[in-house]
Amino acid sequence: MNVTTEKLFTDARTQNGFTAEGVLPAKLQELYHLMKWGPTSANCSPARIIFFSECSVRYVMGALKLMAETGVQTLEVKKQVHDDFNAKVDAAFWAGTTVETNFIVSLGEGDPSKLFPRSPRFAFEQIAKFV
Repeated sequence: MNVTTEKLFTDARTQNGFTAEGVLPAKLQELYHLMKWGPTSANCSPARIIFFSECSVRYVMGALKLMAETGVQTLEVKKQVHDDFNAKVDAAFWAGTTVETNFIVSLGEGDPSKLFPRSPRFAFEQIAKFV
């Protein structure tokens, strides 16, 4: 994978829709091989990853579609609900270990036809000053 500054920053986009194809295991392995070189806690490699199946992704995408159809524009995750869900994930996947879930990420192949135009950004002078 050839990752450039442009790919990470100037060309990177928040996706507004995804293709029906899932992310192939080879691409997830490639992603791991990039991320393993990032800073860790004293080089102890604390990451432990579980990749869920396409079925789980379809459930999440269905929930997002329902939000769009019903006009819900924000999703508030209450701390207790988040903690309860993480506890269930921990019990199901990390039982008998000291590993705990830190965060959950959804990955997918972005659909370029669903991208919105870029929103404007602040000028440097609007957000920063030298003291």
